[in-house]
Amino acid sequence: MLMKNLICYILVFFFFLGSFSNGTGQVTGFTLDHFKPGSTQSEIPLFHEESPIEVTFSTDLRTLIFDVGDKRESHPATLTYQEGTDTITLEVMLKTRGNFRRARATCDFPPLRVEFDKDTLPGMLFSGMKDVKMVTHCRDRKLNQRYILEEYLIYKIYNLFTDLSYKVRLAKVTYIDTKERIKPIHQFAFFIEPTGKMAARNGGREIELKGLALNYINHPIINLFTIFQYFIANTDWSIRALHNVKMISFSSEPMAIPVPYDFDFSGVISTYYSVPDSALGIASVRVRLFRSNCRKTEELETTFELFREKKQQIYDLYRNFPYLEEKRVKKILQYYDEFYETIIDEKDARRAFEQCTDH
Repeated sequence: MLMKNLICYILVFFFFLGSFSNGTGQVTGFTLDHFKPGSTQSEIPLFHEESPIEVTFSTDLRTLIFDVGDKRESHPATLTYQEGTDTITLEVMLKTRGNFRRARATCDFPPLRVEFDKDTLPGMLFSGMKDVKMVTHCRDRKLNQRYILEEYLIYKIYNLFTDLSYKVRLAKVTYIDTKERIKPIHQFAFFIEPTGKMAARNGGREIELKGLALNYINHPIINLFTIFQYFIANTDWSIRALHNVKMISFSSEPMAIPVPYDFDFSGVISTYYSVPDSALGIASVRVRLFRSNCRKTEELETTFELFREKKQQIYDLYRNFPYLEEKRVKKILQYYDEFYETIIDEKDARRAFEQCTDH
């Protein structure tokens, strides 16, 4: 642990030294062109397709979903799915994961991690990884199904901007309790690309580097990161604390790039359990707040233009998505319209973005 911390401090020193800065303390280097959307493909077959996959997990379900303490175990299960005309059955392990959503007070059904025996996977859909995270439905209600679908779409939006983002795959999941104490559950979930695979796909690696100031992170990409969080009205993140952020480093430059994840506290979804940090001074997660260092809107104009360019693709994601009700899609797009109205109006943009908040 001491050696790990020492390495992190040395890296921070080089960030602050400004070896690749423009003289203002702002790190230069990679642009968004280095991570153009669609320029890389995950080595994991699971993330090669867009269509939902239908899977069935059979396990001692009650024991699994109640195992949410600090000393959690991995539970044996079978995973069944179709691959072409073949029915594939794999022996896997399931383990509850997460923090807030793992708590019984928040969710009846916790997020899961699926653990594989890699020797049994060559050439199969789930090959190329030792485990994979699943975002699950929290409670067995229609409202929670909507939350899952909308969070999935937020990941897909970020994919439109950059390949330095998590690939996701939607799933229609059946959970069968082998002890027959719980009726079968049918719900949506989605799988998230492992961080190491996402980083390697882009030529980098994950690094646990806390305490990093925003002005020592690549600016074209931090602009995208922070404005994206503002766009979806998500304040539940921290680069300094590595909260809902993964940092990816690259051997060619002394810099790291943040990749966001976990969007269930975003205002555009507005889950019943989401509340903003009281220190932020906003009453609701629906209130957008730009969490960044002091900026001039002129510095953000390139990113604003990128959002304008992507607007149609973003809206089409929702309009062409068959699993959300039309009235819900309309409400979401109206919320995004407010963002676009803000970046068009000079006064509104200055009011929204030319401020300083803790991040």
